[in-house]
Amino acid sequence: MLIIERVAPIALLLIACAYAAAEHPLPLAASWQTGHHTALDQYYPGWQMDMIDEGHALLPNFAFPGPSAEVPDEDFARADAEVYFDEPMRRAAAAGLPICLTSTQWESYLYRDESYLNLPAEENPNWITVDGEVKPSLSPFGPVKWWSELGRKWTDSGLIRHLQELYPDPPYVILLSNNEATHLRWHQAEESTRYMQLYGAGRSDEFKRTVVGDGYIERYNAFFEAMREGLGAWRDRVILAGYGGVEPHMGRWGDWRKYSLVTPERLSITPWMWDGCSGSYYVNDWQGNSDGWKGYCPQVSFMNVVVQLDRYREVNPDFFWELSTWFDDKWQAKMLEAGQEMPPERYRAFVTWGMWLTRPRVVRHYVGWHIKRDVDWERYEQVVQAVDTVHASETLAQFWREGELVANTSQKHPFQAHVPELAEGKDRWFALNTSLDPWKPHDVASAQILGLEFRVWALAVRTGEEPNRRWLIFAHAPLGDEQDVQVEVPDYGSVTMDIARGGSYFVVDEATGAAHGL
Repeated sequence: MLIIERVAPIALLLIACAYAAAEHPLPLAASWQTGHHTALDQYYPGWQMDMIDEGHALLPNFAFPGPSAEVPDEDFARADAEVYFDEPMRRAAAAGLPICLTSTQWESYLYRDESYLNLPAEENPNWITVDGEVKPSLSPFGPVKWWSELGRKWTDSGLIRHLQELYPDPPYVILLSNNEATHLRWHQAEESTRYMQLYGAGRSDEFKRTVVGDGYIERYNAFFEAMREGLGAWRDRVILAGYGGVEPHMGRWGDWRKYSLVTPERLSITPWMWDGCSGSYYVNDWQGNSDGWKGYCPQVSFMNVVVQLDRYREVNPDFFWELSTWFDDKWQAKMLEAGQEMPPERYRAFVTWGMWLTRPRVVRHYVGWHIKRDVDWERYEQVVQAVDTVHASETLAQFWREGELVANTSQKHPFQAHVPELAEGKDRWFALNTSLDPWKPHDVASAQILGLEFRVWALAVRTGEEPNRRWLIFAHAPLGDEQDVQVEVPDYGSVTMDIARGGSYFVVDEATGAAHGL
């Protein structure tokens, strides 16, 4: 059992997070909720700074109000601007912390704001149907100038200038968008009068995905450049990141490409537009997935994300990756009906698996905007503990910064439908073989994994060169603690582990033959 000690003081924490030689800087915890609705009883910035002062590895997260926002009055979130913005921002500045401003989908104001939605068809930035109807949905073929105008409004504001006066030189500033605006999709292209005027009917799916993707890349780059122009002192420090941005379900079923802009040259348009993204490692009711108890789960789907992030970093070596986590209470109710227990440590282990699989810069907890802290904290606390655990151990910190994720090449990922050329032949399976495996992924069709139960999930990261390699194994047992489990480490051999529901760490040393738990 790993003993969690007090996390390093904040100055040392920052050095760890910005470690210059690290391929993977140590992670920080954050929440999507910024406490800007009822403030003092939610995760508002003052509470976050108190947690940081106690030694927790959190990223200060503030609300980012709408375009042209001014400094809010005393009615903001039942607290004035001094309480919500100023005092926490001064504390962040004194500690030299990075900061984050979180908001809705910025570009949605191109249809939410009637001054844009009601523009004449030839000037409108939204989808114009072949019948001349204006739909409240963004178009990749409309005028670019409105995207630039709106982008400048978001950052050239009284509030942003005020925050820059309070903290002119943060190491970096994340502007995080919910990134769920409504768009014209590629398979709707022939319902767009502009597309039809440009290209006509009968083009291939690949052509449509390409031109639609190209159109959005052009418009988002104009939007983001305008946002940067309005930022003043923060311009060269900003990271523009959006929710989503990865495709965990790549290859899961035949029509997955209908919802994707994949082309022979691009797995996604994300790295051509965004500085970073926050992928949804979610257990939810509508997808019928689980935390690893059943085969269709984020542990499986997010093994797809590894190859995507590798590709993103070929396009943008500084691409900023966040992992967003959530466990839907509706799904928990179904688990309880099925006789499943869901103690907090089980959720923590689920989060930890996603962390070591993708090694994000931020692990971001999702909770509804209206939920009070005393209702949700038990869940968010698991995310904070998972992150703090990495900071608390020199061994874990070294493996996080320097380790290479180990692929299990004896297995194939079960999502094999129309896999893109850029992903073909790439490693997409990282779960280690164990003595408790219920299946072999390549022996069943993807639809069959829904009903299979998994008693253990294990993965490994490796440091060093042969014959002085070391492996860190993280494993968890979602159904309950397991004893004497045989875990196969590729290029090494079998290791026997006791694996806890809340997760277990194990270190293997090639030179000495030693293997021990942390």
